[in-house]
Amino acid sequence: KLEKQGVAIKSAVVPTELNKSTAEVILDYADKNNIDLIVMSTHGRSGISRWAFGSVADRVIRYSRIPVLTVIPSGCRLGT
Repeated sequence: KLEKQGVAIKSAVVPTELNKSTAEVILDYADKNNIDLIVMSTHGRSGISRWAFGSVADRVIRYSRIPVLTVIPSGCRLGT
């Protein structure tokens, strides 16, 4: 939909690297490739489950120097 409106889109599947977290790999890729916006899906966990499982999206949001847009897929939270 965004491409039809003239927005340049680049999606990438980036392999993980030894000794780096997934969040670090995403942030490094964004820095090295002059990315303007990171868009990520999130499960929308909160409270204890987020603490217990960690959150790649949370780490990317906290440490990114560029804007991050998170999207919660339908059905990932109660009541949606």
